[in-house]
Amino acid sequence: MFCQNCGKETDSKETKCGNCGVEANNFSNVAGKGTKETDTRNSAFPSLMMAIVFTIINILLFVLGGNVYFLFSIFVPYMVPIIAYEFIPELYAVSIAISGIMLAGYIGMAFLAKKHIAGYIVSLVLYIIDTILLLLLTLSGEMVLDSIFDYVFHAWIIYILITAIKNFNKKEPTEEIPVNSTEAEQEQIADEK
Repeated sequence: MFCQNCGKETDSKETKCGNCGVEANNFSNVAGKGTKETDTRNSAFPSLMMAIVFTIINILLFVLGGNVYFLFSIFVPYMVPIIAYEFIPELYAVSIAISGIMLAGYIGMAFLAKKHIAGYIVSLVLYIIDTILLLLLTLSGEMVLDSIFDYVFHAWIIYILITAIKNFNKKEPTEEIPVNSTEAEQEQIADEK
């Protein structure tokens, strides 16, 4: 049996759902019965973490003298050590620490966003600032527009963050597939949707 309130499988002998406490008269043989909802609030988390990981890799590659750069990263934390190395070598170690603090902020906001919309809002503001600085350096001639992918990636992250903010409290209904159906029946139901 399945609880129609939360969608968890329950023992048919139970009088209440062990997960949400709803009465047994809300149990059914159909999983979810269309009432179970999927949480969409973590939709941007993987993209944020990917950008953070690529930025960390880029910083490590630069510090270790590598000539490789991953495009899909956060611009400002990556550029801080490069600018310090080129123009203020005595602050190079401090610049790496500053980049680490910036990335810790991004990581903190990504994890905060799993529970609170403020994490996505702050991440969006930070990413918009990051994108503006990337564009300003390109327009000033300090950087060459060598890859449109950086700009597309930044636009994609901004879009995903805006979508995550808009959908933060929305729920998506799950599919209704009877538990006792055969594989062929389940495939047919899935194909109809």
